[in-house]
Amino acid sequence: MMLPGAASHLLAMFILALLTTIASGYSDKACCNRARQENAFVSPNNGSATPMDNIVCGQIYNESSPAAPDAYVTYNFCKSECSGWGVSRVENADQWAGPIVQFILPSVIFSMNIPRTFEFLSLQWLDMLVLTNLRGWKRAIMSLVLTLPALLFVFVDTVIWVMTIMCMAGPMMVAGLHEALLDFKILKALKRRTYIPERFVNGLRVSERIPLDPMGHSAAGNNAAGIIDPNKDHEGLDGLRDKVELLVTVLAGNLVLKTYRPWPNNLVLISNALLGTGRRRFNAMRLHPVQTPSVLPVPDMLPNSEAKQNYPSLSEQLKRLMTAQSAFGAIVGAAVVFYLGAFIYTILDLLGDKSNQDAAISLAFGVEWMIIVHVAIVNGFLLASNNPSPVTMLIGRPLSTRKPLRRMIFPPIYDGILQPVFMWRRGVNKMEWLEKSRAWRRGSQEFMNDVRIKKRDYLGWIILPTIILVSLPPAAGAVVAWQTPPRGWGCRSLSLVTYAGFQMVLTPLYFIITRKTKRKTMMHRVIHWLCVVVFSITILLALFTSIATTLMQIIGVFRNCFCYVNSGMWLNLNNAVVNVASDTKDRRTSSDGWIVMGGLPPVSWRRVLFSGGGFR
Repeated sequence: MMLPGAASHLLAMFILALLTTIASGYSDKACCNRARQENAFVSPNNGSATPMDNIVCGQIYNESSPAAPDAYVTYNFCKSECSGWGVSRVENADQWAGPIVQFILPSVIFSMNIPRTFEFLSLQWLDMLVLTNLRGWKRAIMSLVLTLPALLFVFVDTVIWVMTIMCMAGPMMVAGLHEALLDFKILKALKRRTYIPERFVNGLRVSERIPLDPMGHSAAGNNAAGIIDPNKDHEGLDGLRDKVELLVTVLAGNLVLKTYRPWPNNLVLISNALLGTGRRRFNAMRLHPVQTPSVLPVPDMLPNSEAKQNYPSLSEQLKRLMTAQSAFGAIVGAAVVFYLGAFIYTILDLLGDKSNQDAAISLAFGVEWMIIVHVAIVNGFLLASNNPSPVTMLIGRPLSTRKPLRRMIFPPIYDGILQPVFMWRRGVNKMEWLEKSRAWRRGSQEFMNDVRIKKRDYLGWIILPTIILVSLPPAAGAVVAWQTPPRGWGCRSLSLVTYAGFQMVLTPLYFIITRKTKRKTMMHRVIHWLCVVVFSITILLALFTSIATTLMQIIGVFRNCFCYVNSGMWLNLNNAVVNVASDTKDRRTSSDGWIVMGGLPPVSWRRVLFSGGGFR
């Protein structure tokens, strides 16, 4: 009985302290007026009193008016007379609505393009718990009643996913660039075709007579010459199957490799489905020998035409899988324009009020959230589609009626046997698909050297680009916060730059813990698990320095005496001073730097979009 009573007492004390803090919140104008009453203004250099004649408390920016003079008070005076947080006011939208509407909501739009395997909070739970046994008008009424809980579920699920992206941005970009590099190497190896087992006929490779459309005119002609029969397993079609499996790895290697244990892996299922469609097309066309159009009667041409329509060629099926991925511009273009409008509006707001510190800080945290844009762009230029429905239709296998418990607790995003993996798993998952292909399992050193990613490739094409992409947004935001008076490293700028640092730590750590190496000794195992522990702790710290600090800025926690003192004076607060003037010359001149950094996102997006579009 004592424990619940003590807990309720502590909760009441916390709420009381919070309300007291809010009631005595920090305000530049109020603190300035209080210092005027007590003649508490000091000089920042020698601590002597400053004349009050020219000091203006709470001055609002006006281009025709001169800047207000600085008004310094000691930190101890500010702490004793102006303690608390400067909680955001409802009537001042720049303090709370600006960051939410201009930057956080557009980030939510980008997050919807980033793939994941399951929902964290699903509407299917409500259906299973409440609506399962209801029919007719009862079900309709209950569905209306559950509208608000359903919206709450969707909101919480989206918030969790955005939080996940913010703390896992580095690993997600590592995985995306890893997959892109694997795709490039696989397609380059396919172009060479030196590893494929071949049978030579008349000095020519069989696969040269079997292009990616092996069941079309060329294949029929080859069959008429007695060269190829797709229903027989020989070296020529082994080479064809190798190519099909590698192309399937490129186009579907972002899906879960193994769905159910009794089934073959999905690479085999998809490849068999593609080859089976081509085989049926070939058999349908073989009933009518290939003839020249001059000797072929018109009625006899219909079956072949129907065969082409009913049984698409192998290349056509592969093209359908490739085009299942939306166009690069459609994935990120519209969202980028929407996000870009927020930056333009904020810059225009700063041009109209050059001392608007709230708009500047909104810009700083908005630039930090640009990291979600980078993750979405990396995902957008990958070749594999996030939607597995086309591949599911190709396989044609129904979903098992026995749903595992995990599937009920965390319902998958797509209703089918195939599901995409989480973004941070894409590179590793595609490597697993590649290792299951016949071309890899055959053990050809030439092929394996062509597609294997070497250490310098990891460093130059994955690690370094990821570090740039994850550090640029928060670093740019930190510059904006650093330029905001008092200039220097403070609460806001340090939170932004530490988030960049955590993402830079996560990037190589993720590469280390996901790399498949044989840990021979106990020391290797200890180092591996130590990296896992450090990685997990860094994830939590990245979550705090991104989501928690953004919420603190929106609420107004950073508007306090301590955060208006630079970090260099945190160990000597007795000699620290706080500037309580609002429209100072320093604030006005800082706006030039704010506007320059606000124009940085369009420049960086242009480069990233150009690179991604070129890869696609």
